[in-house]
This record gives sequence, C-alpha cells and structure tokens, in this order.
Amino acid sequence: MDFHLDTLSNLPNVTVFTAYQKEELEEVYQSLAWGYFGNLSDVSNQDFQKIWGRTKNDTISSSDLTASSRLLIVRCGKGKTAIWLAQQTGCEVVGVDMSEVCIANAIAQAQNHPSLRLSFHQAEATSLPFPDGWFTHVLCQGTLAKIPETELALGEIHRVLQERGTFMFDEMVTPGSALSEVVATQVDRQEELTSTWSPDDWREKLAQLSFLVLEAEDLSEIVKQNGKVLSQMQQLDRSEQSYLDRKIWEAIDSGKVEWWFYKCQKVTNWLSWICDTSNTEELRLKYDIWASAYEADVEKHWRFMTENAALTLEKVLPVKEAFILDAGAGTGLVGEALAKRGYTNIVAADLSEEMLASARNKQVYKVLHQCNLEDPQAFDSLETFDAIIAAGMFAYAHAGVGVLQNLFRFLKPGGLFVATMRSDYYKEMERALFELPWSLIAQSEFKIYENEVMYILVFRK
Repeated sequence: MDFHLDTLSNLPNVTVFTAYQKEELEEVYQSLAWGYFGNLSDVSNQDFQKIWGRTKNDTISSSDLTASSRLLIVRCGKGKTAIWLAQQTGCEVVGVDMSEVCIANAIAQAQNHPSLRLSFHQAEATSLPFPDGWFTHVLCQGTLAKIPETELALGEIHRVLQERGTFMFDEMVTPGSALSEVVATQVDRQEELTSTWSPDDWREKLAQLSFLVLEAEDLSEIVKQNGKVLSQMQQLDRSEQSYLDRKIWEAIDSGKVEWWFYKCQKVTNWLSWICDTSNTEELRLKYDIWASAYEADVEKHWRFMTENAALTLEKVLPVKEAFILDAGAGTGLVGEALAKRGYTNIVAADLSEEMLASARNKQVYKVLHQCNLEDPQAFDSLETFDAIIAAGMFAYAHAGVGVLQNLFRFLKPGGLFVATMRSDYYKEMERALFELPWSLIAQSEFKIYENEVMYILVFRK
C-alpha cells in the first residue's frame, strides 16, 4: 500500500480526499493519494487531477526543498512521488523500500528520467544504508506505524538526517486507546499497524530523539469528508480497497483513530539553534516551538542555574512578600524555585505565549504577562518591582542593552536586580551594566558545559 501525503501544511478551511483512481489515472495516482478541494459542494471526479497538482505544489512550498537538497523517502513504493519531487525541485531524491518488486519498478521508472538525480535501494527503515547526517530532508507517508520497531526506525531517520534537517510524516494515531481489531488488521492488506501511539506519545518520542515539532496538525476533521466525495464514485464501492478505506473513515468519524501530520527539525545543539536568530519575531516563534521539549532539553546543563539564581536572591531579599518580576520566565523554572523558598508575589514576563502556558501550569505566579521587554511600555507603570530576576535571558540573540535599561526603569529605588550571564556575553554588556545608577553588591560564578563560566550578578538600585 503506497501512501501519498501531498498536503503538508496550511490546511485550515479545506477538504481532503483519499481516492483510488481509475486505471487511466494510474500515472497520476499510484494508490492512496491526498489532496484537497476548496469547496466540497462543487466537486466532480474530473477535479482529481487538478487537486493532485495543487497539493503536490504545497509539498514543495512547505518542505523548503531546493536543488541543493538531498531527500530520503522511506518506503517509497514504486517511486512516483520521488520522481515528481525530483522533477519539480531539481533536488537529489533517494528512495528506500523493503519490497524488491517496488524497488525494481522504481528503478525502471527512473531510467525514463536520466537527467534526474534519483536512486532507489531495497532496505529496511530500521537499518538504513547511509552515512550519518547524509540527508537534508526525510519524508515518510503513512508508514511508520506499520514498521514493527517504530522507535528504531525513528532513530535511524534521526541518524541519517543532518543537524537542523527537516523530517515530515503523516500517520494514523490513537487518541488514547488501542485501535479496534478490524481497523488494526484491515487498514493494510498485508501488514498490521504495530504502533498505536497517541499524538502526545508521538511528541514524546520525537522529543526524546531531539526532533523539534515545527508543525503538528490533526487532519481528522478534514479526512471525514473523504467518504462524501468517494461515495459518488460507484465503481469504487465494489472494490476491496474501498471497503478498507471506509473502515478507516468510519474509525476516524467515530473518534477511534485520528490522522496527523508532523513537520519536525532535528536539533541536537539547542543552544546554537536558539542563538542563531535574526530578530525578535523569529525568536518568539522558536520558543513557541521549543516549549513542549524545553525543560527536558535544558535539564542537564541549565536547570541548576535557575536554582542558583533563586538562592542568590534569597540571600539578599528575606522578605517573602516582595513583588518580584521573573523576566524571561520561560516555562517557569525560576518561579518554581522561588516559590519553594516561600516567595508568594511573583510576576512572569516572557516573549513566548507557549512557554508561559507551561509556566501557568506550575501555579506559582500571580500574573503572567506575554510581552517584549524591549518595549519601554511593557508594563503600565515604572518603579513597580522590589526585585527583578533574569536567569538565562541576557544572551546572544536574546536580551541586550535596551532590555537592561527598561528593567532598570521597572525597578523600585532600593530594588534588587539579579541576572545570570555567560562570561563572553558579560564582556559585551559590562559597560552598559555599570553605566546605570545602581551598585553591584554581589557576584559569583559557576561552570556550565564543564569549562564555561556563568556569572550571577546582583545590583541594588
């Protein structure tokens, strides 16, 4: 069964269909194909070829494929999607499939296109015959849940994908309970689904492998419209595959299963990734994407920094009712550390709403404020806070002199400012720090990444 997911993003307000075409359209649709209609009420069977082209173009625009890309398609079938993408983008496309027959057909088809950079290999997804970091993109189309060792296959995809490479796939998932037997055994004529993960399970598995989820979209509501379109095609009603497709639609319609699309990026060096940012809006979007995996990613190297910052403030501010701003609060790790020490009047401010959503769940803040601290009017009034703590915020591509000056204005006379800075960034900020009319009352340092110095600075206004 050769799946083709061709709408990879930007799907709101459209209708997706799934269809086995007549023999005369076999060159266009190999088997199960995805597409969308702009208006379900005005659909004819003759529209299928048009929407195939529309959704294939969506594939290119959402995947960022260029002539310099190297794309791996896992379980490529007879290679039609591989050939089409190579034609449209000029990129190198490599297909793997466990079926000797499929690979033979793909190789035969590729011989008709000698100018394209195509190659096909018989291989298991759990043992890909390629070097580490070989591909810029990997695409899987409705196949991962049918691989007996799905986690091993994901690990292999991660291995062969380069740092910051793109991984895209669509998959049938369960909203929390196992697939019904009829769906699990009949969704494919030759093999059962072996992984029945929920959307949260998929996010967890991807995060464990350092895949950041850039897009995650539930297509179930759209897929429910499939049956309405295909019911008009009477010739399909008698086919075995039409019966199997209807079982899938019925399961989706009843809520037993869902169909999701994921677009991910491999990020193993998260510090380099987050600091390689050109503007505030890009930074906000990155943190929104990173929010669900953030705490797991920073646990080893950064978690203790938030504890150190909270302990430092406690040494100079014994009043637990003090009004404290957690600047760049993120997911609330500093707020949590302060609350453990008895502080009860904490405000969170962060650029990312998704990070603040995690902070909100910790229930340690009086108020959570999504804002850009570069804005002098981020808060309604000046000289508001008894203390401001900024742990991890002053860093490359994050907060600079403008933010520092604004935070100074938000601090009451006599108020305390606690900040962490890596030694290299401290050198860039040192002049601005000591030009402000406050006094350095404490300074300490500790090591991060084994040999890099992080400072904790305390100023009194």
